[in-house]
Amino acid sequence: MNTPTPPEPPRLRASRSQRERAAHALSDALSDGQISLSEFDARCAQVWDATYSDELDTLTADLSPVGETPGVVSHTAPWSQGASARVDPSANGSALTVSVFGATDRRGSWAISPQHLSITVFSGNDLDLRHAVLESPDITITCVAIFGGIDIIVPEDAKVITEGVGIFGGFGDSARTPVPPRADAPVIRVRGLAAFGGVDIVRKPGGSGA
Repeated sequence: MNTPTPPEPPRLRASRSQRERAAHALSDALSDGQISLSEFDARCAQVWDATYSDELDTLTADLSPVGETPGVVSHTAPWSQGASARVDPSANGSALTVSVFGATDRRGSWAISPQHLSITVFSGNDLDLRHAVLESPDITITCVAIFGGIDIIVPEDAKVITEGVGIFGGFGDSARTPVPPRADAPVIRVRGLAAFGGVDIVRKPGGSGA
């Protein structure tokens, strides 16, 4: 008597968090030089079109691990005298900002995760961190701007580390630090790629205006 073959387990559908992790992995690989811009563009499109989680595994299976940001101790002190940004490890912050032929604007008391991926294609993203709630005192914003722009607004005394590349575009901190950073100020790391576009870090006082 033949033993019946057990049925194949059902394929599991991909969740939003799984897609975000896959997109982060592709962005890290792009910044690390493992894949080209065209490969990133093609794979990223497949990530958001994927139905099942094993499709995401296939898109990232050949990527080598990229070094992680060193851990830091969390605190809940105000960011600066002129801004109300705070650190709250329980904030459950946003990990992704995407705009395609449109615009995304994040400002006010929104929460941002320690690893945030911002992608813009033929459009623009504005991320205002002056009154944001940070899930960690050390955050990394990975930017991918293709024929578009990403503006990141930070308090005047923020600690900013820029590690981006511009290809027929700009990537960097456009303004000098008007006041010395506080020793306990959160660290904002901005990295990624701007191709025929730009990523700009702008320092402004922590007021309610733009």
